Amino acid sequence: MVAGRHRYEAALSLKWTHISAVVRPWDEDDASLWEIDENLMRAELSDAQRADHHARREAIMVRKGLVRSGPGQPKKNSDKLSAYSATAAAELGVDERTVRRDLSRGKKIAPEVLSEVAGTDLDKGVVLDRLAATPISQQCLAGIKGCPATAA
Repeated sequence: MVAGRHRYEAALSLKWTHISAVVRPWDEDDASLWEIDENLMRAELSDAQRADHHARREAIMVRKGLVRSGPGQPKKNSDKLSAYSATAAAELGVDERTVRRDLSRGKKIAPEVLSEVAGTDLDKGVVLDRLAATPISQQCLAGIKGCPATAA
């Protein structure tokens, strides 16, 4: 199940015997995009979760050829794909500056660090900005679970 977990759980609690579903022939990237978009549409995500979601979403969209990486307009004679931040802002109904900030954090902070910080007292924009300004090798020195070993 890619989307609708909350609706599914509500239907179970109401003891419904039938639930409508739509089956799509999606690959893993399509399913991930749908799930990420559903999460980004909700206002429940923390700063760290939004950063992680935008980094993952951009990587998938670039891989699928839907957008190009980076900010701003394409350079002369380059491809005509929109930048991720402009596309995401329009699709999600948020300010492009917000998307750029979240994406920058998501790209500059190790995924393991974002995951560990999410939902804690450290899950604040100002803390994430400081982490983003720190080399990834130093972000992982705090012994965060899953961080790659760092060279001395």
